Amino acid sequence: MKKLKKLALIPLAFLMIFGITSCKKDDEPQDGTEEVYTNVRLSTMELDTANVKKEYYLGEEFTAENLKVYVNYVKTKLDNSTVAERVECLDFSINTENIDMYSCGTYPVEVIYRSGTKVVTQSYDIVVKSTVLSESGQKYVGGIEVKYDGKQIETLLLDEEFTFDISKVECKVHYFKNDEEVEVKAVAYTKLDIDYSKVDTSKNGDYMIKYTYSEGDITFGDKTVKNSATSYTIIRVGNPVTSIEKISTGDTTFAASTEPLDFTKWQFKIYRENPIQNQVVNFSYDLFTVSGGVSFIEGTTKLTIRLIEDTTQKVELDVTVVESTTQNISIYTDLSAEQQTVEVADGVSTVKIGTDNVVSVTNYSENAERLNSDGTGKDKYNEIAFNRRIKIEPKYNGTVSINMEAPGTIVLFVAKAADSATPLELMALLAGEDEYEIPSQYITPTNKQVVVALSYDVNRAGTYTFKSAEGSVYFHGCVIATNK
Repeated sequence: MKKLKKLALIPLAFLMIFGITSCKKDDEPQDGTEEVYTNVRLSTMELDTANVKKEYYLGEEFTAENLKVYVNYVKTKLDNSTVAERVECLDFSINTENIDMYSCGTYPVEVIYRSGTKVVTQSYDIVVKSTVLSESGQKYVGGIEVKYDGKQIETLLLDEEFTFDISKVECKVHYFKNDEEVEVKAVAYTKLDIDYSKVDTSKNGDYMIKYTYSEGDITFGDKTVKNSATSYTIIRVGNPVTSIEKISTGDTTFAASTEPLDFTKWQFKIYRENPIQNQVVNFSYDLFTVSGGVSFIEGTTKLTIRLIEDTTQKVELDVTVVESTTQNISIYTDLSAEQQTVEVADGVSTVKIGTDNVVSVTNYSENAERLNSDGTGKDKYNEIAFNRRIKIEPKYNGTVSINMEAPGTIVLFVAKAADSATPLELMALLAGEDEYEIPSQYITPTNKQVVVALSYDVNRAGTYTFKSAEGSVYFHGCVIATNK
């Protein structure tokens, strides 16, 4: 049996390439399941503190038991659209540096998760109060409420000079008696002990300013207890992006191809509020997402490039795809009734797409029109809208056959027909062979109806047949490129 040549996944926007060829001995099929995304970016963190202890008495030990932490990823698919994935995180860390379990007050618990050089944080508050004072029968300080310049969080630019202005501090003291709030009153900032020594505007991050209010001690019976409370405000240091622009003269005209459009020669300048961090960067899918433009469709289309750090920042420009000098490219993405010829022989139904008998589907179980209310195709891959789909099921031995007149590339647009954990696998019957092989296990769409493009390099003319290894698959069309 011939072996399938293994090609690496190409982490670019439009297609991924697998090779189908008659064999070399040391060429082995790729094993394992691969989720096909051009970029996976750690985005944000969410905390579920519903069952977390958030109120403590003086001297109690802090615990984060029952805290659930989730991190969100933004994944860029092969068609340049993005999907969000929320994953429970188990290897987070907690910064308790700013918590004083021996002083009444409100304190932030900072939760931190690191993935490579990317760090995301989120905080929740705990309150430390005095059960001893509630037993005193006297009015005591149960907590303070502090704002700086009218806000809980003050935002500064990176390297912006920070001068603490005590006159901007507003404080209210909450008094309790027997665990019931009995009074709230404003106090002058001069009565507060304030620590802002940790603020560092030379580094991005959140910095706590700590405020403590004290009315001395309360003595009852044989006990003497400090009558004070602590709270905080945050100084948030950052350097937001104000705009981006393309500054290089990289090509905007490309020859039609089944290979992805190549933007690697493009350079962009990222402008920030504090220009000290303005930067010039090469195009990378780690930094940008791309929508618009398909490498095998001739014509001029608008490309939108967005900065991942701030997706409101974008560059729009026209790119032109012209006729290829090396390949003949045919597109079979219109599966409408007008483009179909149905034949039945010996109880086997075959639908042929187009008039050239290049693409045919056998033993299909469903041929469904998929249109929006305006008549456009409902299912999409990048700029391609599909008006119809054909369901291929293993139990009916459904197949898609492509007749290649010369070596080249086959691009199949397919989607899983149901939600499941099983990978989307297509088995391939090579031209001249008599046994199906699985060139690779790949693509597990998180939801059904996610159209993906699978691309196969073929090294000889003939008919290539594909079928699903497990589970039903929707066939939406294909692109065929034969070498000139």
